[in-house]
Amino acid sequence: FLAWRVTAGWRIAIATFLCIIAAAPLILLAGVSENGLLSLTENQAAGIGMLILLLTVAAAVSLFIHTGLQNRPYAYLDEEDFEGEYGVLGMVRERQKEFSGAYTRGLIIGVALCVASPCWLFLAVMNGSDFMVLVAVCCLLLTVGVGMLFLIPAAVRWASMEKLLKTGEYSEKEKSRSKVKEAVSTAYWLTVTALFLAVSFVTEAWGSTWIIWAVAGVVFAVVMTVTNLLLDRKEKQEESQKGLDSAVQSFFMEKQGSYQTTPELLETPALTGRPVRYRRIMSKAWLPAMRRMKLRVR
Repeated sequence: FLAWRVTAGWRIAIATFLCIIAAAPLILLAGVSENGLLSLTENQAAGIGMLILLLTVAAAVSLFIHTGLQNRPYAYLDEEDFEGEYGVLGMVRERQKEFSGAYTRGLIIGVALCVASPCWLFLAVMNGSDFMVLVAVCCLLLTVGVGMLFLIPAAVRWASMEKLLKTGEYSEKEKSRSKVKEAVSTAYWLTVTALFLAVSFVTEAWGSTWIIWAVAGVVFAVVMTVTNLLLDRKEKQEESQKGLDSAVQSFFMEKQGSYQTTPELLETPALTGRPVRYRRIMSKAWLPAMRRMKLRVR
């Protein structure tokens, strides 16, 4: 599994690189045609650029699908609970310790390239040429793509070790949240892709609609943050409800010898986990004790 994930990490990184730079030829050809640097009309430049874009994205998607299909034998690691043998887990911990330095370097270099990529735009603006701005956009995309070649292989390999050790985002708590986050992420990027294509085809401003991806990347971080906050809030509410149910049930059990309880009482929504707002307790035998404890059943 660990050996396969190393190969899968590079395949995913290459496919991501292709997706990022796919629009670069279209942008560059549009600038070349507009400035008369080649004997191409705007329609010819757009047609060639779109052809390269679609072929590049098709190659990337094929690589994603092929990698996903080859990962099927290990799908049970995500879908089922498993226990690793002591010797195996010890080996994985040792490999994780050895790889930690390379993981840190890949993470630093990848993030640094992504953060520094807009510097090309600043240099182009200083030059004052519109064509140089388009060239700078292509360099920006290329820099981000190279950053992914450092970041993704290291992250995939590290994640495979965490998956076997059930740590980090693959702990029992995080695994229950990953399905929700994955659904939100998929819906978000499909929406962004549809928006990019719709705006680009309607306005025919392929040279400027690339900014949708830059904005989408920032907004995605906000969406994931809000998703995590909502999941945290839901978990806290569930823990609070469980604590309340446990307290009420413990009270009933303690008072069972002194106060009369019935099966109907023990099957109230407060004890089965369903929320109740100011539910009136009808048993006069233990109501005074509940009032003395100032316990509100919600």
